[in-house]
Parts: sequence; structure tokens; C-alpha cells
Amino acid sequence: MASSSGLAGNATRPFDLVIRGGLVVDGTGAPKRPADIGIVGGRIAMIGKANPATRATRIIDVQGKVVTPSFIDPHAHGDPLQDTSFANFLTMGVTTITLGQDGETPGYHHAPDPLPSMDLAAWRAASAATGLSLNIAPLVGHGTLRWRAGVDLAAVPSATQLATMRRLLDADLVGGAFGLSSGLEYVPGIYSETPELVALAQTVGARRGVVMSHMRSEDDDKIEGAIDELIAQGRYAHVHISHLKVVLGKAVERGQAILEKIARARAEGIDLTADVYPYNGGYADITLVFPLWAKTADQLAVARRDRGTELADFVRARIVKRNGPDAILIAEGPYAGQTLAQAAAKADKPFWQFAIEDLGANPWNCAHFTQDEAIQELFAASPLVAISTDGAPWISHPRSWATYPKVLGEFVRERNLLTLEAAIYKMTGLAAHCVGLTQRGRIAVGLAADLVVFDPATIAPQATWTAPRAPAVGIDYVIVDGALAVERGEVTGARSGRILKRGRS
Repeated sequence: MASSSGLAGNATRPFDLVIRGGLVVDGTGAPKRPADIGIVGGRIAMIGKANPATRATRIIDVQGKVVTPSFIDPHAHGDPLQDTSFANFLTMGVTTITLGQDGETPGYHHAPDPLPSMDLAAWRAASAATGLSLNIAPLVGHGTLRWRAGVDLAAVPSATQLATMRRLLDADLVGGAFGLSSGLEYVPGIYSETPELVALAQTVGARRGVVMSHMRSEDDDKIEGAIDELIAQGRYAHVHISHLKVVLGKAVERGQAILEKIARARAEGIDLTADVYPYNGGYADITLVFPLWAKTADQLAVARRDRGTELADFVRARIVKRNGPDAILIAEGPYAGQTLAQAAAKADKPFWQFAIEDLGANPWNCAHFTQDEAIQELFAASPLVAISTDGAPWISHPRSWATYPKVLGEFVRERNLLTLEAAIYKMTGLAAHCVGLTQRGRIAVGLAADLVVFDPATIAPQATWTAPRAPAVGIDYVIVDGALAVERGEVTGARSGRILKRGRS
């Protein structure tokens, strides 16, 4: 066997696995090329050409298939203490996910959550003990730091509280966390101000981590200010925009303006990156369009009794502003598959009345189509923006099961929005940079053997808004640290994943 480095040239030791006959797309953006890959001890040991005398514990023939680094999801959700299989990620080719998003450190549960809390080190140990099917890169949550330091809902932490936040953050970064996440549209991050965030970014930058942010706002009239706030943090650390979108933005020119803003910041020396999921709808129950004083079932009952007209006016105006009742698709419960407009018409009610009386505080999720499809596709094709899911085993949104096959099947093969090599780079090499991974995201000798084999002619999403948990087709093999996690499209149950540590990933 010819070896690109000689690492595996020693014929006295067989390969654990050889993938033979594929077209390799290596995650750098370089053109695809025919090559065989040999794996030893969970690492890529050879990229070259196998000969008939090659010895290997197993050889897989993948003629006509594409072999790439497996996909890295820079914005995901899940809990390995509740679900170690992560089948939704594996079946679409993802083998590394980034947890601790939106300001919540993994393992921390703020009251009144009944689950017990643990610090990041304890969570890491407990999660590793379960046996993981994929790799997890954890972040420290900004909101969690606020709760732990006693800042809670205050706008400005005291000097002592801020020092405590920075100390806790630094300890977790030293322990291997990849950076800080913020959720600035959620409690308690919504109450924070920019100087606090900049101070924490200084701590992150000193440890060469990343600040990943669900920004202050994604609305068309506020998003540029939110990016400016993140750029202020980017003067001290690598900063990253989570699930980039322009809510209620119109026309592709709006998306171009945002990409130009990101490019200008990068030209000025700010390491600013972003990710996007390739869907134009978010996912939440109908209370997303209710006022703050009518979010829970109890609040809604009081609001209907005491503020009925005000509630109706608010909900009607909010839905109209968010593209109207035809832009809300009910995905669960007895009205699944109907838009709000259709369901309300069948009930012979105004749409806002139906939303309040019939959907109300029920936990039936809806797809809210508030994003311009052309803008989302522009982001998905940009070399500045990685691909993510914002998905989880429990999130009933097609992005949880179909994000990467959708890009490869629709955007690459069917519509030629970007090349195969460019798409793979966004899912692997670029995503690795966004997270801070150095040993994954590329096919190169010595790096971790995290790989995916798929058929470029058939890979396609199957999940829909009303059947969101359908696995994709066209993915044959997924390899995690040298072990087959998916074989012929089926999850094997292998447990070769791990909790990664920054700098030792």
C-alpha cells in the first residue's frame, strides 16, 4: 500500500480498517480525488492506494461513493445523561456536536428545574461514563455563570460578582471547555449589558477559546446592532454568530449586507464566524406570539379573563407582523399538518381567536416561517458561514434529522448553489475552526478517523415539518474514532465517542 506519509508503511501491523475505492473530499476545499484510507488505533494512518497484499482487520469497498470527514455541528442540543445514542446526528453524518449553547452550561439546571445540577467537570465525568456514540465539545454558559455568581436578573453585576463569573469561567476553560456561549434573547442573558460580555470575552481570549452567541436580536431592524455588540467582544476573542438569520428580512440584498458586515470585521482582524441551518422556519409553540404576561397556562387564563381585548389585539398584530397565519404550520397535536389559517377557517374563528382559545398553552409545536428563503440560501452558500443544525434528539424539527443531507442533496446536487467540495468544507474544516477543533474536520494522516461515506447521487433528506424524525437516505457508513457507528445506513450501537477537551481534541 502506498502511504502519503509512511506512518502506516510498516507491513508488520495490519490496518484496523481500510476504506477502499472512494472519492476523497478532504475538508479543505481541495478537489475530490480517488484514494483509499487506512485506519489504525482510531487515527488516519494512510491516504493512498491499497494493493492486493494489504492486510486489514476489515476492508470496506466503497466504489462510486464519496468519503469525507464526518460533519461537525457547531450548534446543537442534547443531554448524554438522558440519550447517549444521538441517532439523529449519526444518521446524517455528524460525529461531533457542540453542547452548552444559548448560555446554559451542560449539566447545570436552575431552579425550579427538578433535575439536580452539577458543575462542568462532574458532568464531563458522568457523561463519559455512560458511553458515548459521538464526540461532544462543551461550552460554558453565560447565563449559568450569572446564576452561579448570584447576578441573576440584575443588569450590571457587582465587581465581586463579575470577578466570580470570570474565575468560574477560567476554571472551566482550563478544564477543557471550548469557550463561552451566550443566549441574549433568553433569561438571564437578556438582562446583561455589553461591558459584562466584553469582560468575559477577555477571559475567553486569554485561553484561546471562542464566544458563541445567540445574539441580542435576529430581527431585521436590530441585527446589525447585535453583530456590533459581538464584534466588541471579538476584539479580545474569536467570536461566532449562532444560527445566523434575519427575522422578517426581505430580499437577498439584506443577506448580502450582513455578509459584507462580517467580511469587513474579518478584514479588520476580528475572527468572526457564523453558522446557519438550511431552513426558513424556526420551531416553537404558539406562545411565541403571545405577550410576556400570557406565556404560561395560568398567565393565559388570567389574561383572557382580565385583558381579553388587549390580548387579542397583541396576538393579531404579532402574527400579522410575522408573515400572517399562513406562515404558521401546526406540526403536532390534533391540528398537525394545517396552517393556523386553515385550522381557524375550519373552526369558523378569526385566526387570533383560534390561536388563543384552541392552541393556547398546549405544548404543540409549530413551524414559524419568518425567514426569507433566499437569504437563508445565501448564508448557506457563503464560504464565511458553516452549517449547523440547532437540533437535538428531542427537537421535532426536520433540521434535527436532515440538515446535512438537505445541503448535499438539494443545494449541491439538485440546484448547484455550491460545489460538493465547498459544502464539505463548510461542514468540516470551517466548522472545526468555528469550534476550535484541531484534530478533526479534515482527512489527513495522523488526525482522528472521523469519517462519513455517502452516495452523492442519492443522499437526500426524508424528514418533513410534519414527520420530522425520518432518517436521511444515501449515507452508508459513519466512523467515529475509527469505529463504525453507522453501517449500511443503520446505527450500530458503537460507543467510541468522547467528551473532547480544548487543546487535546
